Amino acid sequence: MLATPAVEQNGFDLFCLGLTMIGRGDTDMPAPLKAHLVAVITQAMTLAENPDRIEGALLPEAIQLALEIRDGGQLSAIIKKLGSPQSITPALANEILHDVESSVACYR
Repeated sequence: MLATPAVEQNGFDLFCLGLTMIGRGDTDMPAPLKAHLVAVITQAMTLAENPDRIEGALLPEAIQLALEIRDGGQLSAIIKKLGSPQSITPALANEILHDVESSVACYR
């Protein structure tokens, strides 16, 4: 089993900020923030499905998110609705954010 790393708070804050912006329908998300959000979700989905497929450095937030997904709770069901991390709808962003906020400290 994977050990949960000590995630730097600003990493999850960036992730949560990106989800919040999408959830509010904000279309002016800075490209680096969007890239970070997509990278976290993509890595987490891959890691949760098959850890052997991951190559290179992992984002700590992706590891934490993958563990949450593998727990099989609500986040797992939400992520299954997600076709592509690049095309997160506001509704799904809000669902992911709500679930992540209950298990990970966003903005604290």
